[in-house]
Amino acid sequence: MCNQSGSRSTMSSPTRTTTSIGHVREHIAEIIAQARRTRAPAVITDEDGAAAVVLDIEEHERRERALEMSMLVARGIEAADAGDRRPVDRAFSRLRERARERRASISPSL
Repeated sequence: MCNQSGSRSTMSSPTRTTTSIGHVREHIAEIIAQARRTRAPAVITDEDGAAAVVLDIEEHERRERALEMSMLVARGIEAADAGDRRPVDRAFSRLRERARERRASISPSL
């Protein structure tokens, strides 16, 4: 992140950058370039604290897919606990099919 004098931009951790909305107004292109380069989120703050996140689109899509799979696994565990048990190859085949369907409904290009 661009650390120019007067900027409130700070590194809050090695994987996340925090910067003020005022800094964003002046340096959005640099913030986006850094997000693309590092795949790390940039947290945008205002007077109330964290307000938004800039994240590389590929990283966002990767996280969305991971979340979808986690949700499907959780549903599978709940179903198994409720007595709905299937052979593992059939269950994983169905998980993959549902994930493809969800991705297609969210972004046809995936």
